[in-house]
Amino acid sequence: MKPDLRRWLIAILGAGLPVPYALPWPGSQGSIAAGLLIWAVLVPILLITGPKEWTLLRRDMVGRLLLVFLFVSALSLPIGLVLTHNSNGPRSYVYQVALMLNFGVGYLILRRLDDIDLFFRTFVATVGVISIPLSIGLLQAGILYDVHWFHNSTDLRTAIYGWPNGFSILVVVAMVMCLRIISTATSRLVRRAYVVLAIGLGLCLILTFSKTGWVALAIAIWLLALRKWSVWRQLLLLAGGAATLFVLERVNGSFRDTVFTLGTLEERLRFLVLVLSRIKPILLLTGAGSQSLETLLAKYAKEQLEPGLSVGGLSAHDEFLNILVKAGVFGLILFVAVLVIVMWRTRRLTKSTDSRIAHLSRYWYAASWAVIASMLAIDELHYWPVGALFWMMAGVAVHLLTHTQAQSGASTLPVNAPHPEPKPLRGLSQQTPPTLPSPLEGGGDEHGP
Repeated sequence: MKPDLRRWLIAILGAGLPVPYALPWPGSQGSIAAGLLIWAVLVPILLITGPKEWTLLRRDMVGRLLLVFLFVSALSLPIGLVLTHNSNGPRSYVYQVALMLNFGVGYLILRRLDDIDLFFRTFVATVGVISIPLSIGLLQAGILYDVHWFHNSTDLRTAIYGWPNGFSILVVVAMVMCLRIISTATSRLVRRAYVVLAIGLGLCLILTFSKTGWVALAIAIWLLALRKWSVWRQLLLLAGGAATLFVLERVNGSFRDTVFTLGTLEERLRFLVLVLSRIKPILLLTGAGSQSLETLLAKYAKEQLEPGLSVGGLSAHDEFLNILVKAGVFGLILFVAVLVIVMWRTRRLTKSTDSRIAHLSRYWYAASWAVIASMLAIDELHYWPVGALFWMMAGVAVHLLTHTQAQSGASTLPVNAPHPEPKPLRGLSQQTPPTLPSPLEGGGDEHGP
């Protein structure tokens, strides 16, 4: 495949992956993101026509742990089928496999920093272009007058995959990476365009009225900049935020019902106690064959925890609890181990001697922690636009770490070389190969080494 055509496909993949429009999931009441279909078309083409360097991937610790995790999860599939007599478990397992395949996809497709930059430019552009008209539409529809209704709107949930909490984390990730693009843009037009997108993303995040999204953004911004402030400046900012929330709670009852409440936290704690007391310990040990908590607790759905609150009206809202039930204790341990290694690698990359790698990794490290934090409130790594990106970047880290280690060994190998080798090579020219033109800008890549 011609290099320029391949870059076009990478650009389309970046633009298509985060498309959040909800499509019905065949055979179930759930839905999938439209971006999954775009991924399914483009990724096989890019894999078949691209380099097939599997050696390092097969030896990688994260890759091996993910394979063991999927194997352990598969062992319990017969248990789920016997217990529930439905195919929801196998379907959920196939979806999990597709998500984690993105570890290999990122490793094999996003092999050059220029390709990663291009991928993120189109990724951010798509989320920003969607967020701006969505924000305008929500304002025109009167979201500020009835926050609670819009936050829980069935119509919005049907149209937008993951509304409001999952979608809010997608906006947070796009906003963080948008700030990176703004900070590195050399073209005034490109910088202004992404500033507009950043404003649109910020407004959209506010209008989701998602506490999860707001906290995730606060964590990301703190990691990027606020942690460098003095303690007094941080406390002053915190006081200002608290004062703003207090005023909104006093003047807007709908806002108070949606955001300014600890009722949601209480419900989640009660649901956790319910799960641990009603699901058999043997299932928590072996896993329930990727069956959902809602399916396993269906026979208790009408049980009233308190007047107006039934078991059927609650859900897990926790990635780790879902993994525990679906894959068992050993599966949860493997999953947590993978996350620890991935985040440790990303942190290492923030200290890379290559300035471009370090700069990219600092922003992605902040975005990654926003995703990890959200997993305590929602199963965000099962949300396709964010989960697929997370595992892709975990695969990309394998290449970036290889380059960082090569540099520490005095290698002259450029990070944009088409096929980087893991060990330093002698006798290579010091000249950096020319960068391929960007299909989106009609010229050379705007981010020089």
